[in-house]
Amino acid sequence: MLKSSDTVKRFTDKPLLAEHGFSALVDLRDAGIRILWDAGVTRIALLENAERMGIDLATVDKIALSHGHYDHYAAMTDVLEKIAVRPSVREWDADATIEEMENWAKGRSVPFIAHPHVFRERWKISERTGKKYGPIIIPREDWEAAGADLILSEEPYRLGPGCWTTGAVPRLSLESAGIPTNLAYRKGDEFIPDYLEDDQAIVINVRGKGLVVLSGCAHSGIVNTANYAREISGVDKVWGIIGGVSPGTIERGGYSVRG
Repeated sequence: MLKSSDTVKRFTDKPLLAEHGFSALVDLRDAGIRILWDAGVTRIALLENAERMGIDLATVDKIALSHGHYDHYAAMTDVLEKIAVRPSVREWDADATIEEMENWAKGRSVPFIAHPHVFRERWKISERTGKKYGPIIIPREDWEAAGADLILSEEPYRLGPGCWTTGAVPRLSLESAGIPTNLAYRKGDEFIPDYLEDDQAIVINVRGKGLVVLSGCAHSGIVNTANYAREISGVDKVWGIIGGVSPGTIERGGYSVRG
């Protein structure tokens, strides 16, 4: 969230770069915790926009990933190298140990929260010809080498006071949730329809307001996601929804979330 209208005005002089992708910074100011939510596509856009917004990525405390689609993670390795950077000089106390110095020299690790299915081997399949395109695989080893301390959870995970990831979102409403029909993942020699079970959101309980649901693409359906946010938080009022909402349809009747 932007701190002031002055910040917004500055973008008119030097506008932010746009691309097909998503990334957001969650700043829990009272707790002193900064969370990077997804990392967009290109390092050029993300790093340049961070600089124009006056954001030092080395101040990010945690990273969370909404799901395993490239337009939400492709710049992650470059971003991790900025977040996990160490200053070039440090003064040590006389009682500092060699082990402490060696650990510091390796660079800090960053808690990285994601659903375990983000690392599936994904493919696209032509609906016309049946031809398979892929594989599309997240470079897990590169992320870990760059400082990602992976925390893989299908369940809600607490990021800070009043802030959680949803983990896997139950799909209880009538939404089709905008799930593409041309995606699959490979398990052994078998290609299995990919229903994007790794999709998750961030839920923030804003004091005196209610819940803010921060989605990536909401492939689980934004109604499902908002209702699950209410369930895991114990807060009934949804104050706002920010982020991507992949287009879906309602097969019959109507369904909504009230807050």
